[in-house]
Amino acid sequence: WRGFVQLNQLRPGDGRRGVAAARMRRLEGTAVLQIELTADGQVRTSRIASSSGHQQLDRAVRRMLSRAQPLPPPPPDLDVAGRILTVPVDFSLR
Repeated sequence: WRGFVQLNQLRPGDGRRGVAAARMRRLEGTAVLQIELTADGQVRTSRIASSSGHQQLDRAVRRMLSRAQPLPPPPPDLDVAGRILTVPVDFSLR
């Protein structure tokens, strides 16, 4: 399902605002995003399940998710209603 692939291909740069400033401040961390899906594969709810340790990076994760929407619908035989995806987003200077 392309929507799942699209979520898994999110990159920290997709939340552009604030990422450059975070790099300049040498901020690093991994935020874990949890996303609950509707039957048509759209985001019903989302939350930062585990903070990166920096508010600026956590905000960038929320912006990345926003920029990835709308997601394409899943195949008819794939039941995604109520499914929760866990997506780690790593901010690393390496």
